Amino acid sequence: MDFSFTPEQKIYRETVRRFAEDKVAPLYQQRELPHQQRLRDVLGLQIGDGTQQIQKMIIAREKIGRIAVPY
Repeated sequence: MDFSFTPEQKIYRETVRRFAEDKVAPLYQQRELPHQQRLRDVLGLQIGDGTQQIQKMIIAREKIGRIAVPY
């Protein structure tokens, strides 16, 4: 499986992230809303999951199980 992004996908991903941080996040920070946790989850995914290699290991572990993880 190839998990690499095309240049267009990278630009789109960055644009969506910037929009969420600049426009959507301030609205959710002003008041307590039920979707607040979902926004934090989405913004945290990019930081928490890290590089493509880590992403590949996470997906392999979910699909195959712990035997697919090299550690």
